Amino acid sequence: MIQGLRELYRGLMWAGREYPGGHDLVRRKAKEMIFANKDVTNPRELKRLLAKGRWYLREVEAITGLAKYRHLKKAYYDEEDVAFRVKALRNQLAEDSK
Repeated sequence: MIQGLRELYRGLMWAGREYPGGHDLVRRKAKEMIFANKDVTNPRELKRLLAKGRWYLREVEAITGLAKYRHLKKAYYDEEDVAFRVKALRNQLAEDSK
């Protein structure tokens, strides 16, 4: 087995548990990437593919974090209240700059 591949796969499976698209989507995409490149033996190419896999892991984590943030924002902030506060702050800044 390629050095680091198992850890990358485990990381993807762990991060995929909370992925908005579902754990199955992350698992399927990871397996597709692995099996599509199973015959690669060039060490330089393997490093590049592992880097691409780590990038995909970071993307999964970022999208999961964004989904959590948006959920919390919806749960605790009313859009009209936020718009009203922004408008009030802009008016206050405009008055202070005069």
